[in-house]
Amino acid sequence: MYEYLDAINFLLSQVGASPVETEDSNLPDVSSAKLRLKEASVWVQKRGWWFNREIALTLQPNTLGEIPIPENTLKILSAYPELIVNRFGRAYSPRRNTYHFDGPITVDIILLMEWESLPGSAQDAIMHRAAETMIMHELEDSNKAQALRADFSIAYAQLQSEDIQIKQRNAFSTPKILRTRGRSRPYGRGGWGYNPAYPGG
Repeated sequence: MYEYLDAINFLLSQVGASPVETEDSNLPDVSSAKLRLKEASVWVQKRGWWFNREIALTLQPNTLGEIPIPENTLKILSAYPELIVNRFGRAYSPRRNTYHFDGPITVDIILLMEWESLPGSAQDAIMHRAAETMIMHELEDSNKAQALRADFSIAYAQLQSEDIQIKQRNAFSTPKILRTRGRSRPYGRGGWGYNPAYPGG
């Protein structure tokens, strides 16, 4: 895991700037580093990963019958019982042409997470993506940018691998799957099944 200040100083080091002791510095290079980190964070997170995807999240109407969309929403993947889109931070029904809803909407969405809540693999990918962009904008050094692009590719591949591993582990840990596995050999022998309610079955 990296502190946000560590990420800023990593970008500063790439352009030959001195490190800072606080992220609140108003130096132009620090402002540039923050901008590049924000851009890279959106770029990496918008794909949707195990850490920023909310499944079956229920959104309730307010007293006006409108449903506020979380401010950090990057993408609405699906919605039930009807399609919605995010307009001006509110749910909008393109089928009924209205912002008004009589009941809750259940959605699968991708959220933009704050730096501190990101896993280290995501932070690493974001840092290298941001550094590559900063090099191109500040120094226009294509050779150094290419080297950083290679580092980003490695970091991004590691993030993808971690995502696959965690999703596979979670997929095989659902009660439905555990019950199915408990009824088939070799998971259930001699009439004994797997009971997910007890450690060790």
